[in-house]
Amino acid sequence: MDMIELHHVTAGYGDKPVLHDITAAFQSGELTVIIGPNGSGKSTLAALCMGLVRPMEGKVRWNGRDLQSIPVKERAVTAGLLSQEHPVPSLSVRRLVMHGRFSQVPWPRTYADDDKVLADRALERAGIMDLADCSVAELSGGQRQKAYLAMLLNQDPEMMFFDEPATFLDLP
Repeated sequence: MDMIELHHVTAGYGDKPVLHDITAAFQSGELTVIIGPNGSGKSTLAALCMGLVRPMEGKVRWNGRDLQSIPVKERAVTAGLLSQEHPVPSLSVRRLVMHGRFSQVPWPRTYADDDKVLADRALERAGIMDLADCSVAELSGGQRQKAYLAMLLNQDPEMMFFDEPATFLDLP
């Protein structure tokens, strides 16, 4: 099983720490929920685990390896992040979802039939197959969140981090 470990990590932005002396471990196959008020560092923690924020102090390790020594492509196979904010690209929803395969498709990005089947499966799982040919720019906030969820599902990482995953979604 894959594991991400934080050892006495302090992290933040610029010279302003947001997280102080955090020690934690996250293992694939387990569900961990972090709750706290706005501005308490939940998003920073997710970004830290993904290598998007570097620790000011301490170490982040993936399967015993220093996170910063792991190539980005390898990280993308191991872990994925659904953030609370997304760009609005000029792409169809299906094309956006195909981007989840980037770490597994060689350059130039030529998708195989299997990649297209996996994308359709991710669209189905997210409940947005009917939006596959729509432009991401035309979607509501909740539909866009589901499109990015489908992209993460299509990435198929061992571990997934969700930062405010219900943002813009309707209550059931």
